[in-house]
Amino acid sequence: MKLPQTISLDINNCESIIEDRLFHYISNPDFFSADVKTGNQISFSTSAGTFRIDFIILYKKILIAIECDGSQYHIPSRDLY
Repeated sequence: MKLPQTISLDINNCESIIEDRLFHYISNPDFFSADVKTGNQISFSTSAGTFRIDFIILYKKILIAIECDGSQYHIPSRDLY
Protein backbone atom coordinates (compact mmCIF):
# COMPACT_ATOMS: atom_id res chain seq x y z
CA MET A 1 0.00 0.00 0.00
CA LYS A 2 1.39 3.38 -0.98
CA LEU A 3 0.06 6.43 0.85
CA PRO A 4 0.01 9.94 -0.59
CA GLN A 5 2.91 12.25 0.27
CA THR A 6 0.61 14.66 2.12
CA ILE A 7 -1.60 13.30 4.88
CA SER A 8 -3.98 15.76 6.49
CA LEU A 9 -7.21 16.09 8.39
CA ASP A 10 -10.08 18.11 6.92
CA ILE A 11 -13.45 18.44 8.65
CA ASN A 12 -15.07 18.88 5.23
CA ASN A 13 -14.10 15.29 4.36
CA CYS A 14 -16.25 13.82 7.15
CA GLU A 15 -19.25 11.95 5.74
CA SER A 16 -21.13 10.92 8.89
CA ILE A 17 -21.72 11.89 12.49
CA ILE A 18 -19.31 9.27 13.80
CA GLU A 19 -16.57 10.52 11.44
CA ASP A 20 -17.21 14.06 12.64
CA ARG A 21 -16.91 13.01 16.29
CA LEU A 22 -13.74 11.01 15.71
CA PHE A 23 -12.29 13.93 13.74
CA HIS A 24 -12.72 16.22 16.75
CA TYR A 25 -10.81 13.80 18.98
CA ILE A 26 -7.87 13.06 16.73
CA SER A 27 -7.50 16.64 15.46
CA ASN A 28 -6.97 17.85 19.04
CA PRO A 29 -3.21 18.64 19.30
CA ASP A 30 -3.13 17.13 22.80
CA PHE A 31 -4.53 13.75 21.65
CA PHE A 32 -1.34 12.45 19.93
CA SER A 33 2.32 13.37 20.18
CA ALA A 34 3.75 15.62 17.47
CA ASP A 35 5.41 12.72 15.60
CA VAL A 36 2.07 10.99 14.92
CA LYS A 37 0.47 11.84 11.57
CA THR A 38 -3.27 11.61 11.05
CA GLY A 39 -5.45 11.95 8.00
CA ASN A 40 -8.95 11.30 6.77
CA GLN A 41 -10.45 10.05 3.51
CA ILE A 42 -7.13 8.65 2.28
CA SER A 43 -7.20 6.78 -1.04
CA PHE A 44 -4.84 3.89 -1.73
CA SER A 45 -4.53 1.01 -4.16
CA THR A 46 -4.18 -2.71 -3.50
CA SER A 47 -4.34 -5.81 -5.65
CA ALA A 48 -8.11 -5.86 -4.95
CA GLY A 49 -8.68 -2.30 -6.21
CA THR A 50 -8.66 1.29 -5.04
CA PHE A 51 -10.10 2.07 -1.62
CA ARG A 52 -10.63 5.06 0.64
CA ILE A 53 -10.00 4.78 4.37
CA ASP A 54 -11.98 7.08 6.67
CA PHE A 55 -9.04 7.79 9.00
CA ILE A 56 -5.42 6.76 9.29
CA ILE A 57 -2.98 7.11 12.14
CA LEU A 58 0.69 6.81 11.19
CA TYR A 59 3.51 6.50 13.70
CA LYS A 60 6.96 5.63 12.36
CA LYS A 61 6.24 2.43 10.37
CA ILE A 62 2.98 1.58 12.14
CA LEU A 63 -0.19 2.36 10.20
CA ILE A 64 -3.65 2.06 11.72
CA ALA A 65 -6.64 2.36 9.39
CA ILE A 66 -10.05 3.22 10.85
CA GLU A 67 -13.27 2.58 8.96
CA CYS A 68 -16.37 4.23 10.40
CA ASP A 69 -18.98 3.00 7.90
CA GLY A 70 -21.22 0.01 8.39
CA SER A 71 -21.13 -3.32 6.60
CA GLN A 72 -23.44 -2.05 3.82
CA TYR A 73 -20.42 -0.23 2.34
CA HIS A 74 -18.13 -3.27 2.28
CA ILE A 75 -17.62 -6.39 0.22
CA PRO A 76 -16.21 -9.06 2.58
CA SER A 77 -14.00 -10.75 -0.04
CA ARG A 78 -12.26 -7.42 -0.77
CA ASP A 79 -11.91 -6.43 2.89
CA LEU A 80 -9.40 -9.25 3.40
CA TYR A 81 -6.76 -7.19 1.62
